[in-house]
Formats: sequence, C-alpha cells, structure tokens
Amino acid sequence: MSEKRTIRRRVRVARAHPQPGWLSRAKAAVRALATTPPNWDTYGAEAPNALALRNAKRILRDLATFGLRPDRIAPSAEGGVALVFVREARYADLECLNTSEVLAGLSDGHTMPEVRTVTPANVESILERISEHLAA
Repeated sequence: MSEKRTIRRRVRVARAHPQPGWLSRAKAAVRALATTPPNWDTYGAEAPNALALRNAKRILRDLATFGLRPDRIAPSAEGGVALVFVREARYADLECLNTSEVLAGLSDGHTMPEVRTVTPANVESILERISEHLAA
C-alpha cells in the first residue's frame, strides 16, 4: 500500500472514530512520565521505561473504546505506569510495568482485592470487568 493511501486510510478511520477529548490529555500525561527520575518515591522505585510508557498509551486507546477514563495517571511504585480509577469506595487500576507485564487490580474496600494479568487475548474481558466493578 502506498504511503499516500495509508495516510488517507488513517484519516478516514480517525474521522469514523473520533478520540474523546480526555484521551490526548491522558497520552500527554503518560509521555510526561518519561521524565520521572529514578527513586521518585524515595523508596527506590524505578522510573517508567519506554516499554511501560508504550503499553500505557496502548491501554489508554483500549480504555477509550470502553468509555473508561482514568482518574489518575502516575508512576507505579512497582516500576512502570499506573492508570487509576476511583468510584466512591470502589478502586481499580491498570499497572503497565517495566517488565512488560500489565496487571489489573480491583478492590471494593471490604473483600480481598482481585488481581489479574492483562494479555492481548483477555484485555477486552478485563476492561469489561473493570467497567462492571466500578459501576456496581
């Protein structure tokens, strides 16, 4: 496919599926984490690496298709990027770790937290689970 056709196709796709306004701000917040210094939390946490930043931006695009908007984007104490959601007493996060692993955590503040590994094969079901959890 020629470069001109590829660009036209991307423009058509972008027009057919406009990005929500928050998505560009969220991607900018993830990019800003690239300047996080090592030991940013004074407990030895690693700064997010390029892999964690790339995975976080990919997950943000997936979140947009599910109508999920993170309340906070921050470096993870585990080394990586945390996308955090809070709805009253309900909490969920997606941690894009420097190791390439992506974890989803859910808590209602009363029962044992639920932690799942996110993979390309199960990302949709995990995001559905987060959406249901936050809406309950």
